[in-house]
Amino acid sequence: MKKYLKSALALLLAAALCLGFAGCYSENNTWSAKYGNETISIGTYIYFLNTAYARAASMVNSDQEVLKSTIEGKPAEEWIREQAKQSIQTYCYYQEQLNALGITLSEEDEANVNDLTEYAWSIYRTMFEEIGVSEDSLKTSYARNAVLGDKLMQALYGEGGAQALAEGELEDYFTENYSRYEYFYAVMTRTDEEGATVDLGENDKQMRVDQLEQYAKQINAGVLTTEEAAQRYANLFSEEEEPESTYVSPVTILTDNMGTVFSDALADADENEAVVADSSENYYYVIRKLPVREYYDEYVADEDQAFDLLYGYKGKDFEAYVKEQSASVSGIEWNEKAMNRIKISKLVDDGNRNGTVSSAAEDTSSTSSTASTVSSESGNE
Repeated sequence: MKKYLKSALALLLAAALCLGFAGCYSENNTWSAKYGNETISIGTYIYFLNTAYARAASMVNSDQEVLKSTIEGKPAEEWIREQAKQSIQTYCYYQEQLNALGITLSEEDEANVNDLTEYAWSIYRTMFEEIGVSEDSLKTSYARNAVLGDKLMQALYGEGGAQALAEGELEDYFTENYSRYEYFYAVMTRTDEEGATVDLGENDKQMRVDQLEQYAKQINAGVLTTEEAAQRYANLFSEEEEPESTYVSPVTILTDNMGTVFSDALADADENEAVVADSSENYYYVIRKLPVREYYDEYVADEDQAFDLLYGYKGKDFEAYVKEQSASVSGIEWNEKAMNRIKISKLVDDGNRNGTVSSAAEDTSSTSSTASTVSSESGNE
């Protein structure tokens, strides 16, 4: 559930400046919708309003008030309410589709729901209570919604699913979009007599760089492993009585998420080739590029990694599909009167009144913000 957790917590954090709702209690005002045998609380609707407001802010310039803006051609408040309502429809759609497929949440799934809820509640309890979102409402709108979306996505693209991936398709995506490497690093500083950290002199620095180059050649010749080279370097140059290697075991990462030093160094490297890279910050690296495809089976054996991989490949398609399909969900009874009583202005204070887009980023933010909106609607709360 890591993908849902990351994006959901980002929205929770963005919403943390919101104020509370006040009003007299009435049983008729405690629910926002009914679907099947489930009554969806007004707190669930407030949660979705809250996250929709945060998304709206991410689409508005920082010198403009969110609620006085137009978003996708609509007044901001209208857009926010539509997004919140759409999120409830999405939640109902997940249930409709999973029921049709005969898929229910397992004990492990229910445990994930509880874990996600407890984690978010432990951090944001005060904020949620102030705006009228109970722990049970958070469990529905955030945690259960996320887990249901996870289950449906896996069913849709998994074996036998309506949009099942072809054999080898996900493996090809992994091979083409991920990188794998191991490395160790060398710090080009020393401790002087007074205990201060100072840069190495040019001669000492060059001596160490030459040694790193020699190790890279030995790794490429099969004389040393990267881990062995790391330990030899530590034995030669460490100031510690018991030198510790700086070796880092194999890293598997989305290539687009690699740091510049690593991506530049490995861009032209062959598989299993070791290269030396200068970070220009008193760090040098010996990095060995590792094969990716042969690691696929081991990588997807971890369920969280397998889901992250699927989400990276098909996430946007899934979100667009869910947005389109959930609009036609029938059988939802809406409590419009209770929903309309919730004043979005109560979510606003001086800290979040304006948008978050800088003028310089205006041209590029629209596309990413729209994608963020779709993500949240499809259960990525």
